[in-house]
Amino acid sequence: MIFIVADDLTGANDSAIQFTKNGFATYVAITANDLDQNQISDYGAVAINTDTRALPPADAFAAVHQLVKEQRAAFPDADYYKKIDSLFRGNPVQEIEAVMDAGAFHLAYVVPAFPEGNRSMKHGKIVNLGQTIDVADLFEKESIKKIGQVAIEEVREGKEHLLAFVEELKCKGCQIILFDGESNADLETVHSVFEEAKQEVLLCGSAGIASYIKNQSDQSQPIQSPDVREGILLYAIGSRSQVTAKQVSQLMKERSDISVAILNAEEIKQGDAAKEVARVLDELFQEDLKEECLLVLDSLFEESAFDLKVTAEMESAAKKIMKAIGDIAVQINAKKPISKIIATGGDTALEICKTFGASGIILKQEILPGIPYGEIVGGGLDGAVIATKSGGFGEEQALIDIRNFFLNKPKEVIKWQSIN
Repeated sequence: MIFIVADDLTGANDSAIQFTKNGFATYVAITANDLDQNQISDYGAVAINTDTRALPPADAFAAVHQLVKEQRAAFPDADYYKKIDSLFRGNPVQEIEAVMDAGAFHLAYVVPAFPEGNRSMKHGKIVNLGQTIDVADLFEKESIKKIGQVAIEEVREGKEHLLAFVEELKCKGCQIILFDGESNADLETVHSVFEEAKQEVLLCGSAGIASYIKNQSDQSQPIQSPDVREGILLYAIGSRSQVTAKQVSQLMKERSDISVAILNAEEIKQGDAAKEVARVLDELFQEDLKEECLLVLDSLFEESAFDLKVTAEMESAAKKIMKAIGDIAVQINAKKPISKIIATGGDTALEICKTFGASGIILKQEILPGIPYGEIVGGGLDGAVIATKSGGFGEEQALIDIRNFFLNKPKEVIKWQSIN
C-alpha cells in the first residue's frame, strides 16, 4: 500500500488519480478523521486529505506528523508520497518535514513539475500567470534541513550523471533535494534516480512525478461500486481563479438550459448568510429546477490576488462561503436528487462531501489532465459521481468537456496546453 498525503481534497484527487491510471485501486479519504483501517486495507493506494493548507505552519506540521505516525503503526510496510501544491500554496516545507520525521525518511526528493498541466520549474523557480514563485528561496527560508538543488542542465545530462550529482549533494549533508523539470522526459530521468534509492527517500511532488509510480502489488483491479443513480448535474463553483471564470463564462455561453444561482459573496461574508441562501433558493425554485444547476459566486468575475499563504481572515470568509454552497446543495438535493457534481476548488469539494456525510471517494478515471472523477462513498450522496478541479486547471471548455463526459455526449477534448 502507498499513502498519498495531501493538504486539500482536490490535490489529493489529482495526484491519486495518477495511481489509478497505473493500476492501483485508489481510495481518497475526505479527511483524516474519515479513515477506516478495515476499509482502506482493500486498496493499493490511499490518498488522505489532511485539510491543513490554511493552518499555521506549526499546526500543519503537527497534524501531518500525527497522521503519518498513526498510519505507520497500523501499516508498517506502507510507502508514502507527499503531494504538494504545484504552486506551493499552504505549508509545503513544514508538511514535507513532518512526513520525513514521522516516517523516518532521511532524504526527500521534491519534484514540482507537471508538464501535462503546463507547470514547470527551472533554476528553482516556477512562473505562473506572470508571477514568479521562488521555490528554492522558500525552502531555504523555512526549512530546518539542508537544501540541495538540481538544475535543469544537470537533469538533462542523463541518469548516470544525475545519480552522481545527487550523491554529491547527499555527501554534503543535503536532506531535501529540489529537482528542476520542464518535460515528461525530465520527470522520467528524475524518477529513474528515485528508483535507485526509493526505500530511503520520500518522493514529493504534484500529479506529474506521481504518474511514474507503478503498481507492484496484486491490488490492481478497481473495486466495484454502486451504480450511479439518476439525478441532476450540479456545478459547485467556489474558486475565484480567472481560469475558472473563463470556463464558467464559456459554459453559460454555450448552455442556456441550466438553472443558474449567483451568490453574493460579500453578503455571505459580511452580512446575513442565511438570508442570502434563502434568496438564492427562492430564485432557483421559482421555476422548475432544470437537469443542470450552476452555483457560482459573483466575485468570480472580479480580479483577485494570488496568495501563497492563507490568513485567518481569508479562511474565515472562505468557510462562510463554502457553508452557504453546501446548504444550498442540500436543498437542491431535497428538491431533485443530485447524481453528478463538478466542483472547483478543494474547499468546495470538501464542503459538499462533508455536508452530505461522505467518507471517501473511489477514484475512477482522469477526464482531463489533473481533473479526475470518482464515486462518493457514504452519506446522502453515496454512489453519486464527482469531478474535482483545481481553480487554475483546464482550458476554457473544461467544464463543458466534463459535462459531456458525465452525460455521455462525446465531444473532442482539446488537450490542456494553456499556461495557468
